[in-house]
Amino acid sequence: MSDAAKVKINYSLVFIFLLASLFIYIFYRPEGTLINILVAEFFSSKHFLSVKNSVADVLPLNELIIYSLPGGLWVFSASILARNLRLRLYNKQINLEWLPMVFALWLEFWQYFGIVKGRFDVIDILIVLLFGFTALLAHRPMQLSHRMLFPFHRRSAFFMLVFVCVFLGHVF
Repeated sequence: MSDAAKVKINYSLVFIFLLASLFIYIFYRPEGTLINILVAEFFSSKHFLSVKNSVADVLPLNELIIYSLPGGLWVFSASILARNLRLRLYNKQINLEWLPMVFALWLEFWQYFGIVKGRFDVIDILIVLLFGFTALLAHRPMQLSHRMLFPFHRRSAFFMLVFVCVFLGHVF
């Protein structure tokens, strides 16, 4: 399989995983989640809640899928996009491919101490590690060129968008 085909497969997985996360956040997460607040602004709250409840009734998901899987999906997606992506700080270049996994574990750490909203869960940590290491191993054969995060280009913009998605999943 050519590198171009591997890139297409990995980027397709990123797109599918982020859509799956969005679906879970919109239809299964609490109304106080930022993405649900934004969706409720575009549609009437009553209609949105009706559709949301209908989807949850037709396709019930267990709590592991609702509360743990999206974290793993976005870590996988961000790790794929961060392949050979670098950030220059002073005279150092930092490889960003480990950042999504470290960031997710950092959030769990702060949840444990009650500083960040959410519930500390060992399963979340295991899923983040599983998806993060899978992404790091799955795309190793891809020969992406080394790029800097700034100035922005398509891959760095998508990478930043994935982190915006994490913010949209925050509960207020």
